[in-house]
Amino acid sequence: MTGRRATLAALLALLPLCLAAPATAGQTQTRALGPARPLQAAQKLAVNLQDGPAFVVQTSQADGEAQLAQLAASAGLEEGWAFIPAENLWIEIGGQAGKTGRRTYHLLDDTVYHLMMQYDHLVIYHIHPKNSFAGETDGPFHKLQWTVAEALPSYADMAVMIDLSGFFRQHHQAGRLQWAIVSRHGVTTYGLSQRAAENAETVRLKQFAYRPLDKDDDAEMLQKNGALLRPEEGGPAVDAIIEQCARRLCSDQVWVSFRKVGVEVGGGGEEN
Repeated sequence: MTGRRATLAALLALLPLCLAAPATAGQTQTRALGPARPLQAAQKLAVNLQDGPAFVVQTSQADGEAQLAQLAASAGLEEGWAFIPAENLWIEIGGQAGKTGRRTYHLLDDTVYHLMMQYDHLVIYHIHPKNSFAGETDGPFHKLQWTVAEALPSYADMAVMIDLSGFFRQHHQAGRLQWAIVSRHGVTTYGLSQRAAENAETVRLKQFAYRPLDKDDDAEMLQKNGALLRPEEGGPAVDAIIEQCARRLCSDQVWVSFRKVGVEVGGGGEEN
C-alpha cells in the first residue's frame, strides 16, 4: 500500500491481490488456508449473517468503535472485524455465529490469517451483545454477573488470542497486534504480556474459567458500590465493577483493560 490516502474503491480493488500474496521469504506457514472471502463495500459496520462477501467499511478507529458499541446494544449475535490502522479500514472476519443459552459465539474465517500474513499492524475486534434476563427469575447478583460478563473476554476468547498471536508473530516479529471486545459498556482490550509472547510460554488461563465476582467475598464491596441496583441497566457503578474484574483477570502472562468508548483509543496494557 502507498502512503497516499486511497479511495475505498481503489482499496477494494487492491486488497484481494494483497490477501492472495505469499508470505515474505523466510516466514513459516504452518496452516493450510482457504481463500480469503471476496469483499463488498458498506457504509456502516453491521452483523453479516449471510454467506458471501465480507463487508468493508472505511472509517476511523474511534468512529468504528462507536458503531460497534451501538451494535452490541442491539445485535443478538457476535461478529468480528479486523481494523487496519494504516488504511482506516474495517474488514469483517466473522464466520459462523450462534447462541447457546446466554452464551454467544462466533468463528473467524480464514480472511483473518491472510490479513495477518500481509499487515504488520492490526486490531482484531469482536462484539459481545447485551444479555437478556428472564424477569424475576434472575436475582440482582446473577444479573450483575452476566452484565459484567458482556464486557470481559471469555476463556475461548483468550485461547483464540493466544493461538492467533503466535501465528502473527511467525510473520511479523516486530509487528503490532491488538485485541478488543466492544460491548454496550465500552471497549475491553486484552493480550499477552511481552514476556509470554516473546518466550512462547504455555499460558495459564484458569482465572477465565470462573466468573470474577463472588457473591459472598464481594458482598460488602457490591453493597457500597450500588451495582446491584438494576445491574442490567449498566452505568457508572457497573463500569467500576467491570474495571475491577478486568484487573482480577490479569496475570504475569496476560492483561485485560477496560475503557469507555471514545476514551484513549489504543491505550492500556501491553501489546504484541
